[in-house]
Amino acid sequence: MSVYDFFQANPDRALTFVGSLKALTSTPDYDVRHVIDNYDWHSLGRAQVVDVGGSRGNVGIQLAKNFPHLKILVQDKEEVIHGAENELSGEVKDRVSFVVHDIFSPQTVEADVYYLRWILHNWPDKYW
Repeated sequence: MSVYDFFQANPDRALTFVGSLKALTSTPDYDVRHVIDNYDWHSLGRAQVVDVGGSRGNVGIQLAKNFPHLKILVQDKEEVIHGAENELSGEVKDRVSFVVHDIFSPQTVEADVYYLRWILHNWPDKYW
């Protein structure tokens, strides 16, 4: 059974995994500040950013907080994003949204930027 199949069959464990990724990104080596500080997001102007496989929106929320001209759409599996919009603060609630999307399905959203972080690794060949 692949990790993908495992998480699909065990949504509670998928959320635990999501929590571990969030904890990992709070360490200095993987901090989201690297994404924010090392790209000229201002140069995009008003832009739509899709965070593909973006989990509970950790990166997208930080982008929205730091760059008020960006609209962020976080895509992930239903069992991962379920209820995530309820956790948004007022300062980003109107610019961050979540939608169910499987990374192995064709992209249906037109955007200015597609952001992919830690999602293109460790997948069995049958998914590609």
